[in-house]
Amino acid sequence: MNQEEFIREAWDMRNSMLRLACSILKEQHEAEDAVQDAIVLAWRKLDTLKNDTAFRTWMMRIIINTCHSMQRKSKRYVLKDSVELPLLNEDSVRDELWESVCALEERLRVPIVLHYYEGFSIVEIARIERRPAGTIATRMSRARKILRDELNKKEGQV
Repeated sequence: MNQEEFIREAWDMRNSMLRLACSILKEQHEAEDAVQDAIVLAWRKLDTLKNDTAFRTWMMRIIINTCHSMQRKSKRYVLKDSVELPLLNEDSVRDELWESVCALEERLRVPIVLHYYEGFSIVEIARIERRPAGTIATRMSRARKILRDELNKKEGQV
């Protein structure tokens, strides 16, 4: 992959990378920093990409690793009630589903974001997460049940 292809692919993925980073870090500015750091790292490590067709999967793994690294470095705790949901752009809407997705624990949230928001298959997510596809499918099933229950509960309150 040459420089122009890298730039084009990274540019095409910018919203996906930001959405994934926001779902992990919860804060827009931290997510933006993570995306920038991940792109720089990916460019430096481009020679480790064995197959250009796996670029999206490879890049999402780098985003996840970068977010986890930032979390370890900051070593701070955020109270759930104090988390402000990220705005991905001015036109985005903070709907109940996104709020519920963001409230999931990370191991359930990331596969949901990758599959339903970014269009990755279970097999691709398994490669990104470095977990068996069965584990990813189980986590997604659990997450869907939690989301269904949560949304039904909210619907009942209205």
